[in-house]
Amino acid sequence: MYQSALRAVTFSTTSASTVARGFKVTLGSAISFGGHYYEYVSGSYSWAGARTLALGKTFNGLSGYLANLTSADENSFVKTKIGTDVWIGGSDEGTEGVWKWMDGPEAGITFWNGLSTGSAPSGKYANWNAGEPNDAGNEDYAQFYVNTGKWNDLPSGSRLGFLVEYGTDTPAIQTFSGTRIFSVTKATPTIIVAPTAAPINYGQTLGSSTLSGGSASVAGSFAFANPSTTPAAGTSNLNVIFTPTDNTRYETVTTSISVTVNKATTTIATPPTPTPIGYGQPLGSSTLGGGIASVPGSFAWTTPSTSPNAGTTSQGVTFTPSDTANYNTVTRSANVTVNKAMPSITTAPTATPIAFQSPN
Repeated sequence: MYQSALRAVTFSTTSASTVARGFKVTLGSAISFGGHYYEYVSGSYSWAGARTLALGKTFNGLSGYLANLTSADENSFVKTKIGTDVWIGGSDEGTEGVWKWMDGPEAGITFWNGLSTGSAPSGKYANWNAGEPNDAGNEDYAQFYVNTGKWNDLPSGSRLGFLVEYGTDTPAIQTFSGTRIFSVTKATPTIIVAPTAAPINYGQTLGSSTLSGGSASVAGSFAFANPSTTPAAGTSNLNVIFTPTDNTRYETVTTSISVTVNKATTTIATPPTPTPIGYGQPLGSSTLGGGIASVPGSFAWTTPSTSPNAGTTSQGVTFTPSDTANYNTVTRSANVTVNKAMPSITTAPTATPIAFQSPN
């Protein structure tokens, strides 16, 4: 029966995908055996309470009742489908020692007479545990042991879950029809090789870096997750997003890659002007004034201890940016005037005497 129902299921979609789909069909919470259906209800109920709840349940037009286990096959089937001990539909509350099925198609049918030494009427099935039923403490209600499939009698004060059975003497073919909407989630591609980012300079956005290489399990393209970001100089791990060409069937995927950001090069708009020094003085004695660069910083002689010769000489001047983490230092040249040194007279010379000569 269920094979025919499954073969009648049709599936339609607006997607052009030919990928195989899998479907699971569940007929409510009940399971089928021999034309009847069974439902396990967990919880803590008296037998009478469980019976009332079972009689109030329906499944596909069938009325429920506490299960009547009338064959070894049915008993074995139930044992493999429930999780804990449960109430079933047998009771001898009407006449002590006369066990009957209380509801359902078998309502009023006796399946056991007596205590543990009793017997089942001809053609009837029972599966009592050893020494049961024993009516120890007015026990009038049938319990099913999930571990063994055996039965026991319990008093009205006991609390268990219960097993509902749905069915009739002549089970009718159940028909199921309707429309169901299946939600097919997008597949997630696999990043096989992450792309490589071209280096950029500090001040440039990630969008200035070219992503090359990179491959995934489906066709698509890589792009920075935040292309307008301006990262600091150094090496950083930043996110890139893979966008499948077929974005109706595949999700985007985010991964991280290493991006190298080089320090920016400072531009010297106006070199500084050095003050003159005298021959013998080091460059450090010359003050560098003025000078304009593209970022804040300071100028200094590259070799301040050098003492150049007199005249006008070109010497190296280094600009050091305040933000050395993101900007490179820059060396330029400046013309410094070195004046001749003024010697000092340590000892005056001595003149030799000469004779006076008359002009006559």
